[in-house]
Amino acid sequence: MKKLLSTLLIASMTTCAIPALSAFAAESTDILSQPRYELEDATLTKDDIRNGGDDTVSGGKFVGGFDNGEQTATLTVTAPKAGAYALTVGFITMDGGRQFDVTVNGKTINNVTCGASGSSWEGDVKTCTVVVALNAGENTVVLGQDSGFGPSIDYIEFAEITDGVELTVGEAVKIEAENAYVVSGVSVSDSEVASGGKLVNDIGGENGNVDRYLEFVVDAPAAGKASLVIYYFCAAERNIELSVNGGDATVISVANNNTWGNPGDSAATAHEVITVDLQEGVNSLKLYNSTGWGPNLDYVEITVAEAENEDDGVIDGGTDTDPDTAPSTGDAVTCALVLAAIALTGTAIAVSKKRRITE
Repeated sequence: MKKLLSTLLIASMTTCAIPALSAFAAESTDILSQPRYELEDATLTKDDIRNGGDDTVSGGKFVGGFDNGEQTATLTVTAPKAGAYALTVGFITMDGGRQFDVTVNGKTINNVTCGASGSSWEGDVKTCTVVVALNAGENTVVLGQDSGFGPSIDYIEFAEITDGVELTVGEAVKIEAENAYVVSGVSVSDSEVASGGKLVNDIGGENGNVDRYLEFVVDAPAAGKASLVIYYFCAAERNIELSVNGGDATVISVANNNTWGNPGDSAATAHEVITVDLQEGVNSLKLYNSTGWGPNLDYVEITVAEAENEDDGVIDGGTDTDPDTAPSTGDAVTCALVLAAIALTGTAIAVSKKRRITE
């Protein structure tokens, strides 16, 4: 059964290109003790605090000088628990296409691109939003711009993403790629051979581009391991990189399956089962390519299995099972290399239909 999630839509949001999100279908709540952080209270490398020109400027001041590496703003953000958060940035610029970088605990989202703010360099604040992973406790957030001219920044604020596609025990949960968070620069194309009639392409770039990605958000019933299967189209040998909850990337090599998902092509095939570590609650799974073009993606399946009882080798809720001979989670797809997926307990499935992120 599918549960339609309410949409988090940031008020007065302008379109933001790579990799900012204009809206996304996930419930969120402000749970930080201080959800909004004024940039004038940050540690700045350059003293460039300016007075706001209208009442849209939060706190009456904003920070400028984010140009060619001359300015960074560093803040310590305290989160009550680890998870995926919507980071909203209030910015000012009259020039469309100005960019800034956001680094959270050493992990950088490069080139967040904002549309024109309005008719003033001192006000008319607009917002853009990206998804980041926060640790429980203190987190270090740095805003800057290494090359070119960035916007002025008024504030940042956080909201926990409290609902994702719910996972369940022992059942593969299917999520169409077009229903993930798709950033601008990545394309969603019609395909008569794709599972849901659409596929996602243009991940990465000729020389790689970490800012062209898609991101799945799922809700795990407990911390532990789960299996991830990626269904793709790729008439060449390519890589895709996977980062879970902002962690280090795992490089996944996908084989040539002689299809791009064009009319008359074959259907998508499955990559090997990948074992991932999930935390209880909301998790983000980001797919990108930092070295070249990625494959075209159709959908993913995520399965959590009943936890093995360490005392007697019995799968909870089942009978005595020899782990070495337990049934695999694979199917009949020839190119799927099946590995075991264990751990995680949970309850019923509620697969959420998410809207595609658009500019």
